[in-house]
Amino acid sequence: MGAGLDVSLDLGALRIRAEGITSMVRFTDGKRPLMTVAPPGSFLPDNNEYDAYLITAYRLPFLGLEPFLFGEYVHSVSPFGDDQAVLAVGFNIYFTEHAQLKNEIAHALFFDLDTDRNFSDNNMTLLFSRLAVAF
Repeated sequence: MGAGLDVSLDLGALRIRAEGITSMVRFTDGKRPLMTVAPPGSFLPDNNEYDAYLITAYRLPFLGLEPFLFGEYVHSVSPFGDDQAVLAVGFNIYFTEHAQLKNEIAHALFFDLDTDRNFSDNNMTLLFSRLAVAF
């Protein structure tokens, strides 16, 4: 069972996007799947998962530049920490309305609010650059 919400707001050159989704997962007896990244013989537990993000971007009036801020929070069963947060900053370069270069630096944090274990060894900083072309 699940539910989601998606919000999109444009105010001139300012774009705001937000999305949230949640699901309640309950397995039938005898049909519980194995975890793919876990010690052998580990099965997925019944759980509640959720994910939400917010992105805010502002299209500058010159050079096709659009800086943005992004944040995301995820809760799902994981051996790397059941809770993850991503904080990012970046900029898009619009060559045309159909071709953009998207650039982002993000920091992912791994933790678990239900335990005192430290999952920070899994934290990482990522740099993305991709060319998006729409036909």
